[in-house]
Amino acid sequence: MSNDGASRQRALVLIAPITLLTVSVAAFQFSAWTWLRVQPKNPKFADLRLVTATADCIRNDPNWSMATPTCDPFGRPNNYPSIWGRAFAWMRLGINDTVAVGYATLLVFSIACGVLLFQLARSKTSNVGWTVASLSVLSPPVLLAVERGNVDLIVFTLLVGAMSAGFANRSGLSAALLGLCTSLKLFPAGGTISLRRPRDFALFAFSFFTTGGFLLLSELGDISDRTQYSGYSSFGVGVLPIRIASLVGADLTVPTARFIGLGILATSIAGALLVFRTRPATHPISTLSTTVRSDARGRGMLTVGWGSFFVAYMAGTSWDYRLIVLIPCVVAFARHDRPRSAARIAMLGLFATMILSYPVGRLDIVGDLVLLAGTPVMTILVADIASGGRLLPRRSEDQTETV
Repeated sequence: MSNDGASRQRALVLIAPITLLTVSVAAFQFSAWTWLRVQPKNPKFADLRLVTATADCIRNDPNWSMATPTCDPFGRPNNYPSIWGRAFAWMRLGINDTVAVGYATLLVFSIACGVLLFQLARSKTSNVGWTVASLSVLSPPVLLAVERGNVDLIVFTLLVGAMSAGFANRSGLSAALLGLCTSLKLFPAGGTISLRRPRDFALFAFSFFTTGGFLLLSELGDISDRTQYSGYSSFGVGVLPIRIASLVGADLTVPTARFIGLGILATSIAGALLVFRTRPATHPISTLSTTVRSDARGRGMLTVGWGSFFVAYMAGTSWDYRLIVLIPCVVAFARHDRPRSAARIAMLGLFATMILSYPVGRLDIVGDLVLLAGTPVMTILVADIASGGRLLPRRSEDQTETV
């Protein structure tokens, strides 16, 4: 690659993160979030305020526990793992520091997105791939997470750190960071499908339990009971059944919706797997698996990103801002984007899922249908990649995996 080409690609890496920073700060300063189709909550960084207010309570009350009445300015119950409030209290951060912490979180998240996009500069990515990957950084789930100041932005940044450690062949550090992420929020546990050696799984477990895992597991019941579930601005196996029930005037509880959704998902995965296993090794999904398996960076981004998404999806309902974990998956496919390729179809499908989370008309239901159709296929693809190609047919020359 020429020096001019390398410089141009480095510039492209910076465009989306800088745009995200600029647009977000402007939206806060000029109260313009509604122009971006994000319903703002005031004061700014509403989700972060639950953590910072709890940190103040912990410092002022030595006997604080999850059963203590909430200190949240919006009156929301304590439904975050308490490690967040305890960590902020230890760092002497409280409600008065919310805005500063919110902007700092936005900055490190933007840098993490830049790190992901930099992976495109190391590949022969098409203009379409560059465009879609960059736009994913400016997608509705990202804007919602930024406006709320949600701590998933911090978890995402740590996940990118885990991926970066994997890129540098520091699998132990990657496993430790995944363990830390999982002690903060449970859904990154899905990223363990990126791990390959027993030692890495042991490091993951050690990191998880020493950084707050025991605390998280003891609080899961309280967190689940206090979390608000909604079919609005949400995704998950239980969301579509809830929305369909509401359209026909029926009332469906979250556990029932989750049970129905899990049944549909399991049946879809089993059926799709049976179909794919009867297809030749030259079938697009098999060739895409082979392509990504031979790309260590793409494999790392896809397994950590989709694994984390899948756990959140299986939970029943998750707020749409958690779709930010699909950004690494979009970037992974963008590295192999070609006209009429399976990688392009997968990349555009994931991007469409993020765009369709906009609460405009019935777009959210369309997004749920896209997820319903795409999740079984993506899950089989990623499972085949993570297992070293043991699920799908492959050609004899592909039997030896390239690392």
